Amino acid sequence: MSGDDFSGVFAPLADEAYFALASIREGVVVWPNSVDIAPDAMYSEVRDVSLKQLRGAVLRDDNPTDPVWPLDEEASLPQRTGTPVRRPGALAGRVTIAPDFDAPIDLTPPDDTIQTTPRAGTDSQRTAAMRVFVDTEYTDFIDCDLISIGLVADDGREFYGERSDYDQASCSQFVRAAVLPQLGQYPGQVFMREALRVALLAWLAQFARQPERVLCFDYGGDWELLCDLLDGPPTGWQAHHVGQLLDPGRTEDYYREHRGRHHALVDARANRFAVVDIESTPDAP
Repeated sequence: MSGDDFSGVFAPLADEAYFALASIREGVVVWPNSVDIAPDAMYSEVRDVSLKQLRGAVLRDDNPTDPVWPLDEEASLPQRTGTPVRRPGALAGRVTIAPDFDAPIDLTPPDDTIQTTPRAGTDSQRTAAMRVFVDTEYTDFIDCDLISIGLVADDGREFYGERSDYDQASCSQFVRAAVLPQLGQYPGQVFMREALRVALLAWLAQFARQPERVLCFDYGGDWELLCDLLDGPPTGWQAHHVGQLLDPGRTEDYYREHRGRHHALVDARANRFAVVDIESTPDAP
């Protein structure tokens, strides 16, 4: 972290003595005020890989730090071999406020449902492209295997799926504490890997008439896991890293109201809610 990062909830960390009070809780670096740094973010920083070195990445002319992947073109992607994907750690991940892992984790409200049609009052043309926000949960952030995936479109349509055949023994302590207790809230959305691939492709196909379709994520490994699940990038889609476009205040407001941090669908909803360049942000589900 640089000195510029020490603002808001991170302000106390500017004091070296307070910074030194960091400890490890469930595999996560955390300070006494419950601020933590997500493991994937730390791994990305340590790897120190330039955005320009990302496989298949091109840079938008209007923002040289804003990567966009042309996913309908041939790309150098990991081929699915039945073994976990090693994540590149090339993009900075989320910085989050840690939940108290010594206490029960708050779950999504039990009456929560997955939105399958555009929400009333939303205008799917309010942005130049139809954006779909993607989040994944996985067994470990180095050698990882997909556990669950959530997608939320600009117009409110949602997809969620959990795998029934991931290897629970390979899950990190963090995943066991923060992710696994939140699984099973949507019994009808649990799949074997191949069935999840088919279901997700069918869901993405409903956007085929959109002239521009963009998959948005806040960590590069999310799109790698998505492409690995689909045996390649989905035709006709671009991908956009929106980590720098998320308003941290709005993100925290969302989780305070809805809970469920580190559930793939909730995290995708939070990113859609928090992204700052939506002209008319819809009410969160």
